[in-house]
Amino acid sequence: CLMYLFEDGEMYAPWQTLDEDLLQGRLWDTCTFSLCLGSARHFEWRAKFPEEGEKPVRRLALQNGDLLSAEGMFQKHFQFRVPHEAHIQGSFIIATWLWMAQHRPTCPLARGAR
Repeated sequence: CLMYLFEDGEMYAPWQTLDEDLLQGRLWDTCTFSLCLGSARHFEWRAKFPEEGEKPVRRLALQNGDLLSAEGMFQKHFQFRVPHEAHIQGSFIIATWLWMAQHRPTCPLARGAR
């Protein structure tokens, strides 16, 4: 589980992708789930390689208790961020659960991994 704490709207997460080798998100369908707690914030995503005429940035309002999932090849084709929002006063926490696909050879789960 990854935990992100944003103490206020001055704190933000830059454009990123959870495409580390450990997750194999560039190669296989992956699934991440995020629980949002605290002040409302926005979540934005954009295509890494947008097609002509495609909307450049999409935005979703996240509220306290929302569950956000990114499934399939999201990590391969999109970047995401929590943008700077100076008017936000309260804290915001995102707890994200990931499926680890690449294990060390000595890990008992390595035999069942892709």
